[in-house]
Amino acid sequence: MSRQIQIRRGNAAENDAFTGAIGEVTMDTTNNTLRVHDGITAGGTKLAKQSEIPTIPEIPTVPPCVPSDTYDTVTLTGNGMQYSAPENGWFTVRARSTATHGYVFLTNENNGINSGYNIYSGNFVIICNIPASKGQIIRIDYDNVTFDFVRFVHAK
Repeated sequence: MSRQIQIRRGNAAENDAFTGAIGEVTMDTTNNTLRVHDGITAGGTKLAKQSEIPTIPEIPTVPPCVPSDTYDTVTLTGNGMQYSAPENGWFTVRARSTATHGYVFLTNENNGINSGYNIYSGNFVIICNIPASKGQIIRIDYDNVTFDFVRFVHAK
């Protein structure tokens, strides 16, 4: 025959006022949850139900691909500009710093991948590449640079 194990239980108010022994577990009958006690904290630590744990969104990945010789020249419309990838490929920038502090940052807005550089002295070349799947949004932020080119390189 099996054994039954029963733990202390009480409603939410009773659990809030209770300071259990170190490692003691109690049941909150109002919220149907468990609490773990440390011998000091009134109410213990509430344990989350599975339904209360937020799901982590899946990070989109860029399919493995090889760059082609085909690219589109991208016209910049200003700092913070966003560009939607027409297909799988890379957003590529080559720029030169024109001041003591020049920078270029590329961000894939869909998955948070970043590529960028801060230059702390003038006259340096900055090259940034960032992968993008079709439809993903790439953002470009920059200051104190002149661009040699801004391109979207298509995948083979």
